[in-house]
Amino acid sequence: MNNIESKNNRVAKITRKTGETEVIVLINLDGQGKADVDTGYKFFDHMLILLSWFSFFDILIKVKGNLLNQPDDHHIIEDVGITLGQAFRKAIGQMEWGDVKGLSRYGSFCAPMDECLVMASVDIYTRGLAIVDLPVVKKVGDVNCGTLVHFFDAFCEEARVIINLKTLSTGNEHHLFESAFKSLAKALEQATRIDPRLLKKVPGEL
Repeated sequence: MNNIESKNNRVAKITRKTGETEVIVLINLDGQGKADVDTGYKFFDHMLILLSWFSFFDILIKVKGNLLNQPDDHHIIEDVGITLGQAFRKAIGQMEWGDVKGLSRYGSFCAPMDECLVMASVDIYTRGLAIVDLPVVKKVGDVNCGTLVHFFDAFCEEARVIINLKTLSTGNEHHLFESAFKSLAKALEQATRIDPRLLKKVPGEL
């Protein structure tokens, strides 16, 4: 995973360094779902690995720094969201009106996880917005649920992607987030596909 290669060239690497963290992200949108993730938070790693596996994106994420100096999980999870979003947008390229480059753009999926079901819908264009309906209030594993929800905000703002996560059936918080990340992965897989029918199509043209 240290060498992510792609014939289609939809690969990007971003390094983000702040006073709190240094995050390295490498992504291949035309991969095989291989993940090499180490954020220092096991449950967050678990969710990111699921995102990679079910989207077929190859993702490498490394966080440098002393986690013991962090007051909580906020800075690391937010900075991973920001950096992953920047890498995603760089790999996609510019999406301007009239230059769709065959991108499917939209995706939607519902992945059940036992008693939980979350619907994820995605629009990849030039706006970033996360609408997250995940009724969680406590910690799950070693991270705060509210911080995980904020991850989607940070990712969408930088990736310029609209993501709508809607809880259809709730229960165990672990299962709820697992359904959300799996559904999002499949929706992103759909939205990032290159459709040959769109390669020559101009929006608004009859």
